[in-house]
Amino acid sequence: PAVRLLLLQRPNVDAALVERSLSDGSPEVRFAAARRLAQRGDTRARSVLTAALQQHHEVAQAAALLTALGEPHLEELLHELELPPDPHMDPAGAAARRVAVARASMLLPVASRAAVLPRLARDLAPAVRSALLDAIAEAGGSTPAPLLPTLRVLSEDPQPLVRARAAALLARALHSSVRTDPDEDATQAAD
Repeated sequence: PAVRLLLLQRPNVDAALVERSLSDGSPEVRFAAARRLAQRGDTRARSVLTAALQQHHEVAQAAALLTALGEPHLEELLHELELPPDPHMDPAGAAARRVAVARASMLLPVASRAAVLPRLARDLAPAVRSALLDAIAEAGGSTPAPLLPTLRVLSEDPQPLVRARAAALLARALHSSVRTDPDEDATQAAD
């Protein structure tokens, strides 16, 4: 399964391989294939993602991807944030579930992120806030306007590393959204 998982993670993976992998014997390989298809908007991923959700495997990612495919699974994702810590689970385990939600948050449609991002940005665990920044940074490209309030909250974080990373992402987002006048650029270059 490890080799098949690596193949599915390649940027230019063969579409036929992804489709065949949906029926692989390994649940991890099936989930990786479903993730690739769901990220492309392919609804053939639904059955594997629904099974993962029912089996409590990769709940955060499965719920986020199903929501992105138009199914109402945002509640499962929010439930991961609100679950009280299991008395048998250490606090780090509870934070690990919230970290998984933070990592999956950027898989959500932009409109659905509003229900999740403010909670993650104010989470008590620095690892959760850091994972949220990782997810935003990994999303690449320009930062959509709905993410700016989250970055502003994180840019005032009590943790210096979180605060600095958020400020850098916020500055990059604001800088990329500013359009300069080409004549002004030419004047500045001439000076």
